[in-house]
Amino acid sequence: MKTAKKIIALSLVFCSVAVILSSCGAKPPEEEATTGTEVHSFLDKLGIGAETKKADDKTKSAKDKTQANKEGSDKTETESASETATEPEGETQKSSARIADVEFVLKSYYTDGVNYGEIKNIRFDDEAFASTAYGYIDVTMTYVKSHSKNLVIYYRAYDSAGKTVRNSAVVVKTDKIHSGDTVEHIRFNVPFSTVKVEFLNADEAKK
Repeated sequence: MKTAKKIIALSLVFCSVAVILSSCGAKPPEEEATTGTEVHSFLDKLGIGAETKKADDKTKSAKDKTQANKEGSDKTETESASETATEPEGETQKSSARIADVEFVLKSYYTDGVNYGEIKNIRFDDEAFASTAYGYIDVTMTYVKSHSKNLVIYYRAYDSAGKTVRNSAVVVKTDKIHSGDTVEHIRFNVPFSTVKVEFLNADEAKK
């Protein structure tokens, strides 16, 4: 019995040493980060993004018509309001749900100069009932030098007009995380009007 306990204890020691050695053998990427794109879709159940774009288009159209013909501006606004009022409510609700494609601009890895990570497995939660689209990413830690410093990755979301509609960040917690480990289910959220999301390092986000 004592011999079995010794063997188990030695096995645990060897396993621990192996994990430490494998972690110590990891190195930060030597090559410069490259940039690529991925397209992922979310379900806009209420058509919020479509309505936002529709409202923006109407505003732009109204301004253009006003500048082109000031005398007919009142008539144009009346016609626009009439069209909106006569649209069947039932038809609007039926056709409101939409699938929206979002382009993601990603680097091959992200770093704060200490820790390095790669974004993987981007997906949206289509079951969430919220005013924004909830998404999740996984981050595989390419290299972890400090467990006390979390890796912060920033992101910007843009609408179809190129306007920034969200400027935020996600935090990858590195406590007890080693090189090669994957931190899963890191949440981010963007407005339903989003067509493009760009993930950035801190120095890029400040520009």
